[in-house]
Amino acid sequence: MKAFACLAAPASHPFWASQELEHPAALFPSIKAIPDTSHILTHSGGHTFLLSSGQKPHYAMRHGPAKYSKFAYSSTFGFSCPTGDMDLEQLSADSMIALRDNSAGIEACDGESWRVRRQTFDAEIVNRGTDRVHLRSKWQPWPNVLVETFLLPPTESAPNWYVRVHKITSDRPLKLAEAGWSTYGQGSDGRALVQTFSGLKSGGEEEVGWTRASTKIGAVGVLCLGVEGTGAGERQGKLVQTDPNSNVIFSRSVLPTLMGEIGEGETWISTGVFGKPAAGGVEAEFKGDWEKKPKVPTWIRQ
Repeated sequence: MKAFACLAAPASHPFWASQELEHPAALFPSIKAIPDTSHILTHSGGHTFLLSSGQKPHYAMRHGPAKYSKFAYSSTFGFSCPTGDMDLEQLSADSMIALRDNSAGIEACDGESWRVRRQTFDAEIVNRGTDRVHLRSKWQPWPNVLVETFLLPPTESAPNWYVRVHKITSDRPLKLAEAGWSTYGQGSDGRALVQTFSGLKSGGEEEVGWTRASTKIGAVGVLCLGVEGTGAGERQGKLVQTDPNSNVIFSRSVLPTLMGEIGEGETWISTGVFGKPAAGGVEAEFKGDWEKKPKVPTWIRQ
C-alpha cells in the first residue's frame, strides 16, 4: 500500500511537479552476481534474465524443477511448466538439458520418460567480481550419472548469448535434449511454426549443430560449441512444438532444442543459448547478433 501513498499528494506537490529525470542505467552493472541465491542477474543485448543454480525445490511441490531448477529465467520469454513427461512436447524443458536412459531394451520398461535437473549440490558462484564469473553446480538424474553444469553470462563480444558447459560422467548410455528459450510459436501468417501432426514447418530453422526461431516476440536459438580436448559429436537441431499453455506467457510456444546421444564414461558438452527480444511487436533483426557467436573459454576445465 505504501507504493500508492503518492496518490494522496496534491497536483502541486514536488512529487508531481518535479522534472522527470532519465533512468540512471549507467549506475546498474550489466552483470551482477547474487551470492545468497547463487544467481547471476544479466541485462545484455536488450535482454534481461538470470542464471540460476543455487535454488531448488525442497519438497515434492508441483512443477518444482520448472519453477526453481532451470538454468535461466527470462523477463521476455518467461519459462514453461510440463504437462507430462512422456515426450519433449509434454516436458516443455526450456532452459534445461533433459536426459533419457538409452540402454538396450530400456524403452520397453521406461517409456519415453526424460529427467531434468531437480536437486543441486555443491552450487557456487566462481570468480565473482571478475570477467570469469560463472555458476557451477552438480546434480544426479540417476545414482550412477553425475552432471556438473557451468553457466557463463554474456560477454561484450557476444551480448545476446550465454554459455552452458556440462561434464557428464555416466555408467549408462544417454539420449540428450538440450533446449534454449521458449518463445511465441506462431509466425507472421498466424500459423504454428511447427505443426506436430503433419510435420509441416512455416518458419524456423533446424540444422546439424544449431536451430533457431524468430517471431514477433523475438529470436531464440541454440548452438553446439566445442570444448577443447573433448570429442563430443554435434547434435541435431529440432524445433519442438510444446503443449499449449505450457509457457507462462505464450499460449502456443516453440522450443529450439539440440538432440544427441552419448555413451558411457566422461563426456563434455557445451551450448550457446541465444535470445534477442523484439521491439514493438515487430520481429527482431537478429542475424548480425547471431553471428557474434560465443566461445568456450579454455580455463573452464581447469
